[in-house]
Amino acid sequence: MKIVILSSNLSNEAGGYAESSFLLRDRLAKIKGNDVYLFGFWKSKFLKLNYKLTDRINIFHPGFINKFPFSFSYFKKLFALKPQIVDIQGLWSSTSIFNLIYYFYTKTPYIVTPRGMLEKWALKQSYIKKNFFYFFVEKYHLKNAVYLRATSDLEAVTFTKLGFKKNKIITIPNSIRIPNLKKNLKLKTKKKRLLFLSRLHPKKGLVELLHTWKIITKIRLLN
Repeated sequence: MKIVILSSNLSNEAGGYAESSFLLRDRLAKIKGNDVYLFGFWKSKFLKLNYKLTDRINIFHPGFINKFPFSFSYFKKLFALKPQIVDIQGLWSSTSIFNLIYYFYTKTPYIVTPRGMLEKWALKQSYIKKNFFYFFVEKYHLKNAVYLRATSDLEAVTFTKLGFKKNKIITIPNSIRIPNLKKNLKLKTKKKRLLFLSRLHPKKGLVELLHTWKIITKIRLLN
């Protein structure tokens, strides 16, 4: 089966969103009979990839507007490949427009993975722009999708609350890379350590994490 994964941003600053797009292609490609491509824009000034570039990974220049990338090459290659199914990573971008046009011409089935972009907190960001885009594009894009993919049970609940039918919602967690760790690792101290690996942003809950850590520390002292 020929599959194309469409992503609006594959740059390093996109964090887990970009990494899991590469991993999704990698995992699907290992299934016998699959021919999987990944399309995406690179918004960063520096090109640093954790994956080898092949003809199956296509990175495009974002054009003049970095926040809303657009490329005719991206669009043309999608038509040239003629995938049997399309997987869209994220919302509110030119990727939705490309895919919607492609769908109207070819009726190729597609899955949308919103990546948390339908959560209440996310919808409040750039509220007016998103309402405008939803009215003209995203409403029809979501409506015609074969499935909406949630990456967690919590996100699936959000889809249901927004009015999407349960038989249209599938929950598939993101793939992760598990590094080879040394066995019998001995720590020199018994002091508890907390490691936070993410970008600094309110939605990541770092403040809440620190408050929780403080509470846990107090409980340990009392015990």
